[in-house]
Amino acid sequence: MINVMIVDDEYLVRERLKHGLDWDALGCTVAAEADNGEDALHLLAEHEIHLAIVDINMPILDGLAFAGMARSAYPLLKIIILTGYGTFEYAQSALKAGANDYMLKPVDTDELRAAVAALSDDIRREADRQQVNASMRKKLLESHDILRGRFMRKLLLDGSITLEDDQMRLYCPNLASTASTFVVLSVRSDLNSGSSDESPTDAYTIFGECFASVPGTETWIDEEGLFVIADMGASFSEDRMDKLLQDCRLAMNRIRASGSSTITVGVGRPHAGLPGLQASASEAITSCSYKTLLGTNRIIRCEELPPDKPLPHLASVRESLLIQLRLGSLEGIQATLRELFASLREDGVTLEYLHFLLSELVIVLKLYASEKQAAADSGSLHSFAPDTLVRQLETLDAIEAWMKEKYSIAIGTSESARRSTPAILVEKAKSFIDVNYADSTLDLNRIAASIHVNPSYLSRIFTKETGSSVVTYLTKYRMIKAKELLDGGSQNMTYIAEQTGFTDTQYFSKCFKKQFGLPPSRYIAKL
Repeated sequence: MINVMIVDDEYLVRERLKHGLDWDALGCTVAAEADNGEDALHLLAEHEIHLAIVDINMPILDGLAFAGMARSAYPLLKIIILTGYGTFEYAQSALKAGANDYMLKPVDTDELRAAVAALSDDIRREADRQQVNASMRKKLLESHDILRGRFMRKLLLDGSITLEDDQMRLYCPNLASTASTFVVLSVRSDLNSGSSDESPTDAYTIFGECFASVPGTETWIDEEGLFVIADMGASFSEDRMDKLLQDCRLAMNRIRASGSSTITVGVGRPHAGLPGLQASASEAITSCSYKTLLGTNRIIRCEELPPDKPLPHLASVRESLLIQLRLGSLEGIQATLRELFASLREDGVTLEYLHFLLSELVIVLKLYASEKQAAADSGSLHSFAPDTLVRQLETLDAIEAWMKEKYSIAIGTSESARRSTPAILVEKAKSFIDVNYADSTLDLNRIAASIHVNPSYLSRIFTKETGSSVVTYLTKYRMIKAKELLDGGSQNMTYIAEQTGFTDTQYFSKCFKKQFGLPPSRYIAKL
């Protein structure tokens, strides 16, 4: 509906205008009225008004002054000026002030109806143009974001050094030259900070906003966190590095003040050129991962990492834990694990050592399970990867608790060790799908491998437990996620298809139509 405001100092004139036309038939509604131009300006700020019908002769602020001020503040507002004066000079003054039409009092109803209808058509055409332009701008921005994301991944993570300067200028305009010295920051949310229910993206957004005003920097958010590339110039300066770290601290303070999840920042060494940029990115990622050993909510520079040491022999630890498992000594196991993790906190060990120790502790559990011909919670230990565990749990306290739980299960103190029903396997399969649905290579074989069962067996029990096949569940879940993206305002089909595990946009649209009864384009039109 077109919102109309009537402005006239005579009450009876306003009433005749309100009731003299069939506004509904014109697709309009009288949304506001005022008896002077000053009040009318206030109403424009409070209501979305498309058309104003204004008397030229009013107290406080007359119609001409109102028209000039209103059109200056609201360029799309349409204005019809009413006056009892029929001279050409008044018409000229009204049109110069920004009026779209000029009518004499007493107003002819047919003439007013025609003028309102014509201006309403203009308003709707402009609204349609604006909507189309906004949609096109959004699609262009989404396409640019996708291409920039691919470029940044290639630049920082994939080790490619064949990038052209024009690509750098397009996607990283704040970096002066590919021959500069670069420092890369890796910013990751602290999963166990417990400071807020806010999404980690909020912290990354704040950090990126802080660095938007820092000269010579570019930021990029990927699936796991945020990267900052700092152009240090042709020659490295400690003063520039100090300023960069100070900017980091200011950003971290803003994040803490906002109540968002805390972050840890890993800082790579300064290196020259594109190969150096990629080397600095690798060091920054490694430095950030050391938060498990050095603590979260801090800045960790690559220079601070402990030096590599020869890996120790842990035969005595293995033997001691195996004996205590055989004896069922939970107290002895807990004490041994406590001592091992206490040494990790005190001795300045490397991540490699932590991974080695965790692997050894899991080997003990597997040996004990083999002795007892038991599963020993094999669902989580069969393909155990220490680096994955460290990344998921993040802190030594959480990792220690996890390991103690696994040993408790192994000696039978937890009922969960004996749970191995088809229903549980199906739930695990569904959880794996829910996390990995965006992976276009996800299929029945991979899902079955994730829970260590035969694909045909999983297919059989999945259908029995849920009433649908694994592939049907995966496709439905992807469609639900696609609908969430569309509801959130995304309109780029290539982007949505990629985000939900499809490499073929046409096949994605076909699946969407099958699930919801209409293709994505028509679904968007109905929003």
